[in-house]
Amino acid sequence: MTYVRILSLALLFLCLISSLALARLVYILPSHVRARGPSTSVRTANHRRCSVAIFLGSGGHTAEMLKLVSALSPARYGPRVYLISGTDAFSRSKVESLEASMSAAPNDYAVKVLPRARAVKQSFLTSPITTIISFASCFQLIGRAPLSAGTAATFNTHAFDVVLMNGPGTCVPLVAAVYVLRFVGMPSPKLLYVESFARVKSLSLTARILRPFVDRFVVQWPEAAGKAGHREGAVCKGWLV
Repeated sequence: MTYVRILSLALLFLCLISSLALARLVYILPSHVRARGPSTSVRTANHRRCSVAIFLGSGGHTAEMLKLVSALSPARYGPRVYLISGTDAFSRSKVESLEASMSAAPNDYAVKVLPRARAVKQSFLTSPITTIISFASCFQLIGRAPLSAGTAATFNTHAFDVVLMNGPGTCVPLVAAVYVLRFVGMPSPKLLYVESFARVKSLSLTARILRPFVDRFVVQWPEAAGKAGHREGAVCKGWLV
């Protein structure tokens, strides 16, 4: 009878912890943050530079993202950190070409390598392992500034102001890393997802997964906007690339 009581208390405790964690997650979702109104403090003033992390998914994803980045003012948006996979030589070369055309200072941008969450044709049995490895690498990058803060002044900073994404799947552990910081109340960057131009009437799997979690969700076709639900935070800006 004693063991049954202990087991019942343990299950009750787990249910309580799970409920509190779920409530916290719902509380920090962008839709609820917007419903509570704007924050009383502003992290980045209009005259201040905005540091940007830019995720490049290789191939067409990279081409579209760099087209977007080319429209940004280097004087306003920087430093810029490009996130690529270790085997993506194409994206690295394209970044170097873009930054050279923008006449950016060498120390105003950097290229960081992240492990892929799942490689093309990789077995689903091994995908959880590579996803965990990718998450750990993302968290090390995203959480470096908040966790290394030694004073109250530096604690109010984070690695980037904005994370810009357009897929593919490695975006998921990247967003998860940001949400770990938000969950425990640490400073974190804003999340901006731009759906691919190729998605005319439907959303990609990554977009459907991340839609509730990003701070701004942008599509380039009205039909895709309908799939996003026309909820606050999802916007159609027309052709961006």
